[in-house]
Amino acid sequence: MPRFQANTLWRDAHYYRHPETGAFMPKYVLILAASLDAEDAVTAVLTSKPNGLRESPPCQLGEA
Repeated sequence: MPRFQANTLWRDAHYYRHPETGAFMPKYVLILAASLDAEDAVTAVLTSKPNGLRESPPCQLGEA
């Protein structure tokens, strides 16, 4: 199992499978916090894909 360190980037080479080819695809994960033994971590996944939130106005999370 990986040893996690807070405030670092971790590249998971097999994060998900491509829906058409079935090939494993990588993803970068930001390690936000790690347990004292470095076996568990709180992470944020970095993506360049749209997330469904509005872009205009920025930071609008829902209906006002």
